[in-house]
Amino acid sequence: MSNGFDFGGLKKPKKGEKATHPREIFRSRPSGKAKIKELWQGQAQALDKWYEDPSRNTLISMYTGAGKTLVGVLIAQSFMNQGIRNVVYACPTIDLIHQTIKEANGVGIRPTTYFESQFSDQNFAQGKSFCITTYQALLNTRNKFRGQAAPGALVLDDAHVGERLVRDSFTLRVAKKDYEETFNAIAREVRDAYEEIGKRYNFDSVFSEVGSPGILICPPTELYARGNKIESLIEAIKDSDISLQLPFDYLRGHFGSCVLTISRRLVEITPAFLPALEVGAFKDNNVPRVYLSATVQSKGDITRAFGRAPHVIEPDVDAGLGERVLLFGSALGQIASDAASINSISEEQKVLIAVPSDREATNWEDVAIPPQGAKSFSVELDKFRHAANGSFLLLGRYDGIDLPDDECRLMIVDGLPVGSSQFERYQFDKVHLDQAFFPRVANRITQLFGRINRGKNDYGIYIIASTDVENWLRNPANQAYFPRVLQEQIRL
Repeated sequence: MSNGFDFGGLKKPKKGEKATHPREIFRSRPSGKAKIKELWQGQAQALDKWYEDPSRNTLISMYTGAGKTLVGVLIAQSFMNQGIRNVVYACPTIDLIHQTIKEANGVGIRPTTYFESQFSDQNFAQGKSFCITTYQALLNTRNKFRGQAAPGALVLDDAHVGERLVRDSFTLRVAKKDYEETFNAIAREVRDAYEEIGKRYNFDSVFSEVGSPGILICPPTELYARGNKIESLIEAIKDSDISLQLPFDYLRGHFGSCVLTISRRLVEITPAFLPALEVGAFKDNNVPRVYLSATVQSKGDITRAFGRAPHVIEPDVDAGLGERVLLFGSALGQIASDAASINSISEEQKVLIAVPSDREATNWEDVAIPPQGAKSFSVELDKFRHAANGSFLLLGRYDGIDLPDDECRLMIVDGLPVGSSQFERYQFDKVHLDQAFFPRVANRITQLFGRINRGKNDYGIYIIASTDVENWLRNPANQAYFPRVLQEQIRL
């Protein structure tokens, strides 16, 4: 006779049977009023292949406009119907949250949302719905998805920007215009570090008023020695801004092991390599993840960002491929980069302007000013979306913005999309890791071209205003990194 208890016969109580295959979930949508009538071939292929093994980490790569958001929504609901708790769907922007909600509502699914510190309802907490939120809300150390609310499954939309978003959550930025005293104190530490290794001239050349602004990296051995001092300088100001508090949570005690870059206007402190598995949502390898992406040239991009290598599903269909005409500045002449000319065009129709940094943004300040803050960005973008004309400036943004059909037909591209952080710009310009960045640059350009071109029947005109982008696009070796159709459009 055994002294133990046999729990083998005990099972969880079952609710009414629910469809778990995403295609069955789609078929069970409310009849008559459903906005979306049929799944496209590529969507159906992706869902079938994913359902063969829902427990594994999967990357679903589909062209922009091919319907990957609906695929993600159906997978999230499938996780729910399988009985998985706390299913979280992450988006890079609030604007994309609203777009995802529309897709979900179109097939009768009513998710909870969480952004700007507010849940839309209690259904996620009660296990009745999955939650759509931002990466930023999911990644920070004080997020709402911990403990009993820890994710049981993750759907990560626009996963190709994951590396930037994860790095942002670990990056401290101290701008001179906001914290001049702290900035100057850190600058003195960096200056003394260069003095210590006999390279004071390098520091002075960057901080002189002569020549174009540069970026310096604090010598690693000197940063290790000065890490505690620099940490104490930032700790004194961190409580004034949540954007300092959250990365400080991660970097506390590790400043000496980070990378510190400095320019005339900004100090950045970030890990040399992404400690992705320090993010709470990514620690548990038993939590299935689905990465959604329009363009991923290498699984390494996903592995670097999220700490796990995925199985890849890439439907072989042409949905999402639209028509594009590229007009190069060398052929157009002055009009390509002339703010006054573009401003006059914006009085007749809508113009989207894409620049990688503040430096290029100043070229267009008489045409458009980039919105400040996530809430302002969404409000201003929505105004632009419904306007008859005008201009909108994207500053260092390559993702999560949909302007299909007549919402926008014309884009200006000014500046190669490199340098979303000082560390990245330093690697590209100073360490000459440009070849390592080629797939990333191609990815971002492909994403840019997808902002106003969202489907097979959509079309757009792209004015390539800057020489660096034109030269990059015209290089046959670089073209190999693009999808086949985009290669043909560039050559045309």
